[in-house]
Amino acid sequence: MKKVLCCLFLVCFTLAHAQSGVGLHGLSATDGKDYYLGWLFPSLNDQDLSSLGSRSPLPFFGVYILVSSYSDNQFTVSYFDDKTGQELVSSSYQIAKRRSLIVPIDRVRMRMDGGGKNGYEGEVAQWRSMHVTSKKPINVQFFSSGACSGGSYLGLPVNMLGKEYVIESYNDNPGEGGFLSHEHSAGYFMVIAAFDSTKITITPNSTTALGHVGATTGIGATGTPKPFMIFLRRGQCYMVKSSGAQSSYDISGTTILSDKPVSVIAGHENANIQGSSVGIYNHLDARDFMIEQMIPVEFWDTTGYISIPFVDATNANGGAGDEYRAFYGKLASASANYPSETSVQMKPDNAPITLKPFPLPVAAKKGVTTPVSFSSANGCKFHVVQYDQRMQGTAPDPCPSQMSIIPMSQWKTSYLWYVASNVTPQEVYQAYYINLICYREDYDNGTLQWAISASPLAPVKSGVTIDGIKSIPDHPELMGVTIKLTAPNSYYVVSTSNRPFIIYNYGYRAIDAARNLSGNNESNFYFSYASPVGFATPGFDTSFFTITVTPTCSRWDMCIAVGGSNKPKLRSIILLNDKDKDVVDKPNSDTGYVSSNVRFDNTLDPDGHGEIDLSGSDSSTCVQLFVKNPADSAYAAVLIVDDKGNYRVVELKYAPSPLNDTIRGASFDIAKSPWYLVDAAQGYHRDSLLFPITKVGTSNCATIFYACHGDSSVGTPASFITGAMLGGADGSFTL
Repeated sequence: MKKVLCCLFLVCFTLAHAQSGVGLHGLSATDGKDYYLGWLFPSLNDQDLSSLGSRSPLPFFGVYILVSSYSDNQFTVSYFDDKTGQELVSSSYQIAKRRSLIVPIDRVRMRMDGGGKNGYEGEVAQWRSMHVTSKKPINVQFFSSGACSGGSYLGLPVNMLGKEYVIESYNDNPGEGGFLSHEHSAGYFMVIAAFDSTKITITPNSTTALGHVGATTGIGATGTPKPFMIFLRRGQCYMVKSSGAQSSYDISGTTILSDKPVSVIAGHENANIQGSSVGIYNHLDARDFMIEQMIPVEFWDTTGYISIPFVDATNANGGAGDEYRAFYGKLASASANYPSETSVQMKPDNAPITLKPFPLPVAAKKGVTTPVSFSSANGCKFHVVQYDQRMQGTAPDPCPSQMSIIPMSQWKTSYLWYVASNVTPQEVYQAYYINLICYREDYDNGTLQWAISASPLAPVKSGVTIDGIKSIPDHPELMGVTIKLTAPNSYYVVSTSNRPFIIYNYGYRAIDAARNLSGNNESNFYFSYASPVGFATPGFDTSFFTITVTPTCSRWDMCIAVGGSNKPKLRSIILLNDKDKDVVDKPNSDTGYVSSNVRFDNTLDPDGHGEIDLSGSDSSTCVQLFVKNPADSAYAAVLIVDDKGNYRVVELKYAPSPLNDTIRGASFDIAKSPWYLVDAAQGYHRDSLLFPITKVGTSNCATIFYACHGDSSVGTPASFITGAMLGGADGSFTL
């Protein structure tokens, strides 16, 4: 008796632009599965504080990553051999759904110690990065804690990295604001390569510690940019410092141009925010370490920058409020008539700020105490950074910190992050806050909800607010609110009405070796941290995808191309496993896309995490997806993302069912379908111009095509093409 094995393939294309965060969760966002992280060292930890004896705070310095996961998950931390570049797996961790872990970094493996007479001036390529990978998307925060060492940054996954950056730092500090130490501290940055053979052009705005001449500040600066070039291998880091000699020197405005995506972090060794040097009056250090991961210029916007003040000390010496700095952005691919400068308006004061490349000084607004919004007058890209001024008054005793402001085009509809508890008993003061900016209706209606750890969702408006609800200039539909968090934990916030919003997480801490913070004395150190908890890339309508799928008996061959006036490139291809729609919204469904019984080609996805990260250099590629077990049904939801934030979801279905049973059970009407018929001779659907489906590959399989669209009189038909094939996994028949 003959037994014929048959398989049925379905191909469905879901069109979904990532615009203004609507319907966007973790897709093409800061929740990812592949991160390269770096560490910049706070300068106070190299100073002699022996005069404090047992009261020295230096033993209580700590550096960590905070990892949160939307689902039960596993992640791995790796470092690199500094001589060979071989990746060395350090540890693997299990993490529960909507929970978080705090993992100390290996400071020996991550500290840059090359360059200059003391070995710490940088400008030497070293394998000093941390590589974090996971099976499912995670949120990764870098967190530093200690005397003059408070800071945090939001890690960006590889598919969110860019090729063009502008450094956002602060003025060099020749010892101002210190009490026990007066070391010269500098603004600095680090470039981290995610791919081998990465060519990077650096154009410093301030003369570097090892003598690369700056464009506008530092020894030898003449106003003329003087770029230099470096090459990095995967996992290598390259640190650049300003000289630290004068407060007029500022490495901010330095540009980074790379031929492959890179990670860039920047900040300050020990900053003293200008206009608030008040520490010496109270026998306290007024400085602090600052750090942020730079957002690629590709993701900057022309409007939509909104923020509200940090929680401030009252009766503060030096004045109240925050400082904002704005930076000019221009892509290398910009047209010849792109503006050479821009005027940015900050409301409510309506005073214009002029932004130029390689600024001297950086355009800034100080002492801001109200909610603000920024927009460009001529369509020029720019970016805004908020700095918390050090003003020693009453608690929370803030110290300098810097935080990237996220434009509205990159807000998301859900966030997951971790607020760390005290990492040492000597941290005797802690206060945790978020600044939330959202749609007023979402907040008032209770559809903006949150949960601590795995607890049930509840309206965000149940939280304890500071200074009430704040109105946003030029945006009556929005509101801002500061919420004091009651305990360190994992926090999950989601708009059940699918409206985008933004959250900034920050806090204040104090350390005293005696554990009592008695009085104001030199052994008490106050420090702070601040960063956004997530964002997504903006989408652009000009991109279009051409996707060709060729099924064989137990495999799909998929070729993808992206085009458009913005010259998009492919960035990542992901097998979705997203039951709770944390990564991307699935239209008209209560649950998200969950792939099963499928995998990518092992050569493209060697760790089996279901993600292929691309270098961003190509606009087309081909991949293979395999059915793991041809005897079982299989389903692949393939997420394709370009470097402009556009995406497509392609659904592929496989069923090992008899062909006649499949056709007999089908409920559709070819004659009434508005999509008409598949052209069997041409092998693709005539009306699907952007998504041509090629003729099924030969192998030894017999092939039949038919259209599988619903009756147009009933409603909008599901758009997919089915190809049914006879034969086993290898194209043979079983007898």
